[in-house]
Amino acid sequence: RPPGRAGKVGAMAPPSDSELLAVVKTLAQDLQHLPRKQCLQQAYELLERCVERGADLPPDCCKALVTFVLSVASLRCTGQQRPLQWTCLELLGIAGRSARASEDAATVVDLHNFFFKLAKKEVKSQPTRKPQVAVVMLQHVLRWMMAANLAKADDSFKFDVVTSLLEALYAEMGKTCTNWTPRWRLKSMRALRRVLQCCPQALEHAIAWAKKVDEPASILVFAMATEVADSDPPSLDRAALVELYGKQVLEAKTAAPEGRLEAWAPVVGLVTDEELGKQLLPLASRMSKRNPVAISHSFPAMVGHLKIDLSIHAKDILDPLTIEFLRDKEKRQKGMRIVRQVVQKSSDVASLVAVAESWADALKKAGKADEKQALLLAIATLLDSLPQAASNSAGEGLGRLADPKGSIFKLAGEDANEDTRCLGYSALGGLAQLTSDAGQGAVLQEILKPLSDKKAPDRVRLAALEVLAKLTAAADSSGGVAPAWASSLLDKAVPLVTLAATKPVHRLQSLLAWASTCTLASTQEDGLSGRLKKEEMKLLKDGSS
Repeated sequence: RPPGRAGKVGAMAPPSDSELLAVVKTLAQDLQHLPRKQCLQQAYELLERCVERGADLPPDCCKALVTFVLSVASLRCTGQQRPLQWTCLELLGIAGRSARASEDAATVVDLHNFFFKLAKKEVKSQPTRKPQVAVVMLQHVLRWMMAANLAKADDSFKFDVVTSLLEALYAEMGKTCTNWTPRWRLKSMRALRRVLQCCPQALEHAIAWAKKVDEPASILVFAMATEVADSDPPSLDRAALVELYGKQVLEAKTAAPEGRLEAWAPVVGLVTDEELGKQLLPLASRMSKRNPVAISHSFPAMVGHLKIDLSIHAKDILDPLTIEFLRDKEKRQKGMRIVRQVVQKSSDVASLVAVAESWADALKKAGKADEKQALLLAIATLLDSLPQAASNSAGEGLGRLADPKGSIFKLAGEDANEDTRCLGYSALGGLAQLTSDAGQGAVLQEILKPLSDKKAPDRVRLAALEVLAKLTAAADSSGGVAPAWASSLLDKAVPLVTLAATKPVHRLQSLLAWASTCTLASTQEDGLSGRLKKEEMKLLKDGSS
């Protein structure tokens, strides 16, 4: 309430219908030219006169208030004019309650038609593409629906006028809503969702309208999706939205913006096992060949939004779609993210290890370097994401992967491509963390080879040192017991500590060697001190080292 207006209600005699109508028309002519403070004061005085008059206004006064709010005052409600917007909503509430209180069904229908037709006209004439204008219009529509009780309108009322208005709003917002700031997107989504909640027919129409257009506004998608997802139990519209998601997201010829993908998240979260296996995954597989650029955006987002257990779908998600992502260096981060998400959302570890075994078998037939690297990177990422207790339920599969005669060992130790060998050691590092002490011996022996092999490329030795540094850190955090391979590591890592003294380019190798040896110092104090020679001790005492 503006300052100085407290206690004014009831101080004057209630205005007659003609007097109130004259006040509304006069203010409508002068409002656009009044300063902000005077504009607020005049609008609030009009609200007070309406309150004094009571909630049984005649149709002419109701139409005058609706026209004043939609065509005049709403133009000044954008920006920071919250007090004026509150007054406008109260005025619409009075007009709506007066319409609901009318005993003449024809009058109520006439007022509904007047409001929605005028609102559509204003949507077309006002800059509804701007979020401030669109949110204000949605709030006005919502207030009228609630105050006039549109959900219980007479059967003679044709809902076409409502759908016509909503279609105009959807079309205008869809042109620019992807460029709105997060704050205004959230405000518009909330307002639109409440409109759909207020009238069940509006939700049915929104879904039907979205099927007709190529790219419905992300604001509308989110409002529909959250309304369907939050219903208990989920409504029958869920299956229709899942089908619509496949058509407009997975089958899209161009990459969907991030905002639109996020808007579909509530729908993807409701997808069932059957819909994923028989509908969405086959569709994504087909589209990966027709529209690879578009699917490279939509498929990772879909996997991230799924909420079901992915154990039975792990094979279909990870192979071949994810492998194709990993073959492209620009898409590798997305492919790795998919692997991690599938591991996190799968309860059956054995099924995941089985996928890694199939990849290891595929390595035997792989001929191109990018194919080998994609498979090794997939194995390494999957093994790194598995819980430490994976050996309890998938010990046999891990044992087969750790076979010294297997493809992973062969590529890590013998392949001509340095990138392939580096990824092979990363995969061996994942195996070493999961296998038991008995199975770690062969894996660690292979990882330690580049440290003493003078012919090993520097990048390969560096990759092996990175794996060993990670393994020693994991062993140190698990308890105070030294791993069985600690002495072998010290024998080969300590000589590398001074490597950078004569070859500064190998500083990272020396640093990683220090990291591995120092991590083992707490459990291998005697073994480490016995291996440190004069050169290493000098580096420790040299302040500028």
